[in-house]
Amino acid sequence: MRHGERMKEPVRDSDLPWEMWYEGTDRQIRGKAVCDVGGTSKIGVGVLELAPGCTTLPAHYHTHEEEHLYVLSGL
Repeated sequence: MRHGERMKEPVRDSDLPWEMWYEGTDRQIRGKAVCDVGGTSKIGVGVLELAPGCTTLPAHYHTHEEEHLYVLSGL
């Protein structure tokens, strides 16, 4: 931290609203943007829920950011 900067407050995902992406399609995803809430982060973090049978197609890539997936449960 630089002199004079304040420490950021922790973000609790329970305080953040759920959003729906691709609603009504076979890629419907429910999620929360956990990081970059203040708009100053260079790394984005999200919590996503995919319904059984949901697809994340089409395959894609990012040129200005990385994407990492950590599966916490499911088949």
